[in-house]
Amino acid sequence: DGKGQFWLVFRYIALSLLFVIAALPIYIMVINSVKGITGVDQATAFIPPTSLDFGAWVQLGIFCVNRCLEHSGSCFNPQLFQRLLDR
Repeated sequence: DGKGQFWLVFRYIALSLLFVIAALPIYIMVINSVKGITGVDQATAFIPPTSLDFGAWVQLGIFCVNRCLEHSGSCFNPQLFQRLLDR
């Protein structure tokens, strides 16, 4: 019947829009986060990385730790953090 066909098409259109609005930005964030800090620009945002570089995650970790420590009045040493990661 026509009413059932309408809701079937509407359901597929709604799921497609939900994917574009919700899942695609998450995909882009994850893909660009493993490209490294220097390998990200607008022209290559959708291209998957050829090698994994977690430098952006290290910088994010340093930023988050510094934000947490700002309230206590101390600062985090990024060189010490890098030496811990290199072990």
